[in-house]
Amino acid sequence: MNWIVEVPNDFKFETTATGHGWYRLAPFHYDNDQKTLYKVEELESGKVVHITIAPYGEDAVTVSVNDGVLDDSEQAEILQKVRWMLRLDENLQPFYEKCLQIPEMAYVAHEKHGRLLRSSTIFEDIVKVMLTTNTTWNRTISMAAAIVNKMGKPLESHPELKAFPKPSTFVEKGEAYLKEEIRLGYRSGYLYELALKVASGELDLTKWKNLPTEQLIKELKAIKGIGPYAQSTLLMILGSYSELPVDSEFRKHVENKYFKGKKMTAKAASALYSEWGNYKYLAYWFDRHP
Repeated sequence: MNWIVEVPNDFKFETTATGHGWYRLAPFHYDNDQKTLYKVEELESGKVVHITIAPYGEDAVTVSVNDGVLDDSEQAEILQKVRWMLRLDENLQPFYEKCLQIPEMAYVAHEKHGRLLRSSTIFEDIVKVMLTTNTTWNRTISMAAAIVNKMGKPLESHPELKAFPKPSTFVEKGEAYLKEEIRLGYRSGYLYELALKVASGELDLTKWKNLPTEQLIKELKAIKGIGPYAQSTLLMILGSYSELPVDSEFRKHVENKYFKGKKMTAKAASALYSEWGNYKYLAYWFDRHP
């Protein structure tokens, strides 16, 4: 099945797909030569599909699934998830207008950067953000691959391809399995507790999509294992860019670029981006990744 999905005028497929390292985390796969993004996805019905997303001129993307017949609800779910992953419903015009006022940031608007790829569910993104804390990027990639390969539901036509596991699977496997088999270390307990709350219905993450930033911060602080860095990163993923990821990498970037290596307080370092208001995270991201 194939669909053509219209995109905003300020959308560019390649910068969206690769502007954030998420495209390197299973079950995403990006073909740089073909400029095509793939993701194996388990739908609410339990069916596993292989989603292919590619540019279709400048005004649309093509979405295709070649995994049997899909009913109306499954088709709607796939398209809704694609819109969410690519942030097609976000309005970044205020951010672009600000970028155009600053010469070294004007490229962001001209080249249509800003929409950073995210996963199809908030649960998957919380897990992946936790995988980035206190470790190397290569280790993050390997942990994500282990979760998918050892716990994900396989695609019927290609069993070697698997989807990101649902919260109920984390619960079924148990905390010890996460620690000993997937080797998630201290994260195991945090992720098991999160999965238990989501699977039981105690925590409804879908409601987060409509919450203001202040309420999102409260919700994130209530999750064990979510510190300041993970909190600001998850806010970014949810489309709220007002909080900065003030960690060692943030301070190193600011100190080296703006203070000749001089050690600065978190407050002083953060003040550099205060003029960006609700878009501080994106300003920092593209200041650091020109």
